[in-house]
Amino acid sequence: MKIKKISMILSIGFLLIAVSGCQSVFYTYDEAYAVKTKTAPAATITSYAELGNGTLKDVSTDGKTLLAFNVSDTLPVTYTIEIFNYETNKWQATNLITSEKKLYDGVLSEKEQGFYYTEAIMAPAGNVASMQLVWASLDGATSRVLTDQNEHVTSNLCVISDGGVLYSNDRQEVVMVHANDSKKVYGINDVDQIQDIFYDAQGDRIFFTALRENDTTLNLYQAKLTAEPITPTLVAANVTAFDCDLESGTLYYLQQSGTAKKLCRMHLENNALTTIDTDRFERITATGNEEPLIYTLSDENETNPLECIYVITEKNKKTATQITSPKALTGKIFTINHQIFYTSVMDDVPTIYALSWEILSE
Repeated sequence: MKIKKISMILSIGFLLIAVSGCQSVFYTYDEAYAVKTKTAPAATITSYAELGNGTLKDVSTDGKTLLAFNVSDTLPVTYTIEIFNYETNKWQATNLITSEKKLYDGVLSEKEQGFYYTEAIMAPAGNVASMQLVWASLDGATSRVLTDQNEHVTSNLCVISDGGVLYSNDRQEVVMVHANDSKKVYGINDVDQIQDIFYDAQGDRIFFTALRENDTTLNLYQAKLTAEPITPTLVAANVTAFDCDLESGTLYYLQQSGTAKKLCRMHLENNALTTIDTDRFERITATGNEEPLIYTLSDENETNPLECIYVITEKNKKTATQITSPKALTGKIFTINHQIFYTSVMDDVPTIYALSWEILSE
């Protein structure tokens, strides 16, 4: 496994979102160099590591276990599920599962001591016949299919507080299921295809993006799980991404606005909405636990856009620190214990990176 670290501490200044853009300066493509400005205070990147090839899917709560998918570069094409563990001051990758079935989403479940993932069942014609949900133990020795034979998972996977997983299917249902196959199934009205879904256990409600029938606009909804069928309420139209910080009771989302996107905040207690700023936002991560709000800004290349990663340490403000130079990002960005984990693609090969940073005092 190739490991590289930057030992020197690199200074970076605070940037205002409104004037930021994705700045590359003269740094080498896909390095962790941060953009330095004349404004203060500053931050430092304390470590940077290339962990290996693959697409990052999830990170454990202590930041020491990563779930990743990979695909072979030779025929016949095979798909692998790997676990990266941080032990004795280095990352070690273990190949758990190799399959001919194409993999889609995956999440760790520490309470179930395993992980959930979705894989495609192909029809004879070569198209996807169904998307099934599988649970597997962390050593890969035990696995079981949790979906019915003709059930098709349509959304991402969301781990819930008791270790189960939440998803939607093609039957207009939202399903909670556990590794032992115990299930709760909720019918849902008025939406056709749920894509991203998030569960708020304290409020017993879900947030999700979905399409309505005969409509190509992706909207953000919320719905209580206290009654069935579930009746969603519109939060915002034309939403491209969202995440929840349950610790502070805040929902963040990106809303399309012409060629740019609005970064918006909603307080879950009273549904009060605030537009933080408008820019070329692409991704957003809001994990809570005193972690910063993470987002990316893209450059103006419409064909192959690159993105820079930013952090907002004071979430009620719009002052941000640019942490990386432009990257060809894919998938979700994770932040745990002031570490940022992400996947970047170079020469068509997705690679997983980890960097640590800290804000300097004035």
